[in-house]
Amino acid sequence: MAKGEGIPKTNPSEIENLIEQMIFGKRTERYQAKKAEDQKSEGEPEKTRDGQPRASGSQQARSELSSIEGGRRPGKKGHGRRAASGYSGAKVVNCRHEDLKPGDACPDHLCGGRLYDLNEPKGLLQFTGQPLITVTHFKRELLRCAKCQQRYVAPLPEGIKDERYDATCDATIALMRYGGGLPWRRQVGLKAMGGTPLGEATMWERCEATADAAMGIFLRLKRLAAGGEVMHTDDTWVRILSCLKEERDSGLLPGARPKEGL
Repeated sequence: MAKGEGIPKTNPSEIENLIEQMIFGKRTERYQAKKAEDQKSEGEPEKTRDGQPRASGSQQARSELSSIEGGRRPGKKGHGRRAASGYSGAKVVNCRHEDLKPGDACPDHLCGGRLYDLNEPKGLLQFTGQPLITVTHFKRELLRCAKCQQRYVAPLPEGIKDERYDATCDATIALMRYGGGLPWRRQVGLKAMGGTPLGEATMWERCEATADAAMGIFLRLKRLAAGGEVMHTDDTWVRILSCLKEERDSGLLPGARPKEGL
């Protein structure tokens, strides 16, 4: 195979849109309807990041806007059963027949046919629960010489580091506190119910250790962001009446009458 063959080409705008959805979430229907209303007033079609017109999104937003203005709500989509491909974090276990394989005779003696692989496995999604933090107790065998009193400790299993708190434990604690907004006292109660008690001070120390480990990355991103040319504004389209009145009085709005004496 020649170099580069078989590798699908990816549009850079699709990658940017995917990263934006992962960080900020998907755009709401109200946002799309408001955006279509603004574009309708300006008379310009909606465009992608690479400058190409996007017909399907704008048409859908306009139809939603017209339905809202007409008094009828648009039909909701995407409320059926979620596909198995949507569970990207699921653990995949391939199950094989113990006594059968492709090419064997059919187990039904009255059939006389041969088996072949359909390449369409029958799936089962099984959901299980577990505590936020799990604890594994490694009991290492300890031997001592009767003459020299030297001790010999059994090694840990392969891939296990000799440390009390794993990196996944620290990340889970920090994520539940600052990503999920779960207070320390609630985490203490949940962990105690799961049989893995941890104190508030201990969890704070683990969060501090996690922050120290990522400090270098944070400082580097901060330096890169300082040289950026992106302006962050509030994406809400709700008009703040107090600010609107101040801008009108100060003459910042188009068509506004400035105060006398200015």
